[in-house]
Amino acid sequence: MIAASLFHITWADGLASIAIGLLLASVAFVLANETRSLIAGEAVAPIVMERLEEALSRIGCITSLDEVATLHLGPGKILVALTLAFRRDSTTDMIEEAIREVTEALRKADERVVYVYVRPSDKAERPRRRKSEALTSTKQD
Repeated sequence: MIAASLFHITWADGLASIAIGLLLASVAFVLANETRSLIAGEAVAPIVMERLEEALSRIGCITSLDEVATLHLGPGKILVALTLAFRRDSTTDMIEEAIREVTEALRKADERVVYVYVRPSDKAERPRRRKSEALTSTKQD
């Protein structure tokens, strides 16, 4: 407006309005993107994921880590969902202790971890049956 009135540049006012509009649109885009990620939930940063996986690798009862999913529930709350395979000879007490150990290790790796969900893997190797046992069980069904 000053340029238009002092220097008699008629298009300066229009250009300033367009610049302000572009600035407002870009701020709105950034805010919308951040709000969308908060609504939909966001995974943790790759560096945090590496720390979590490193903490899990030190737990002896786990034979494989099939899946790790993380979700920010708020500014200081992270949910970690794991799919794990445990040693075949593990008892229920051993698995419960391993889950406590997993939870503690994850919380030490990042203090924002407040919920840990552990699901046993369905890829666990089943004991192989002999052919005769398999045939007998099918005939009885």
